[in-house]
Amino acid sequence: ETLEHQRFGAERAPEKSFVGRKDQLEAIDAYLRNDSHQPLVIHGESGSGKTALLAKASQDAAGKQPIVRFIGVTPGASDIRSLLSSLCQELRQRQPRQDQLPADVRELTQELHAHFKAATAEQPLVLFLDAVDQLTDADNGRALNWIPFGPLPVHVKLFVSCLSDRKPGDPAGEPFAALKQRGLAEQNFRSEEHTS
Repeated sequence: ETLEHQRFGAERAPEKSFVGRKDQLEAIDAYLRNDSHQPLVIHGESGSGKTALLAKASQDAAGKQPIVRFIGVTPGASDIRSLLSSLCQELRQRQPRQDQLPADVRELTQELHAHFKAATAEQPLVLFLDAVDQLTDADNGRALNWIPFGPLPVHVKLFVSCLSDRKPGDPAGEPFAALKQRGLAEQNFRSEEHTS
């Protein structure tokens, strides 16, 4: 799963041909270095380049061993249960646990939060989640209740990308609306303009 997402990211942001987006990449780098305890939300309309930007940013953050998921690219990153299971499995490689991996979304969410809290200065947790609007209807994943409310733990940086041009009632607009309702700082919302 991890390798498949790395491969997809390399296709979306080829090292030798990715150009521009200097301001956006600098803002992402600044977020990685600052003391913000809120997610950084990359949003815009479909086709505005959010995926390529996150792919490039995750490559630039390789030294921090980021975990990257492009929602909808693999069966393990299409519904919230599979996504959480995949994330927890990868995190267990860093922070082994004796118990069996849960199957229940609520318990998987609790385990993800425990991994967040276990992040340290030596082993920070940098997580890129692209296109959360593409999560399926199952288990209410697009409501983003599985992302911690309130401040993130000190050594956690969370990047989330989603559509922000949807009309009220459109399920694909639910993640952006949910993030807006959390009262995140305005500077933690970065809009991607269409560049065609």
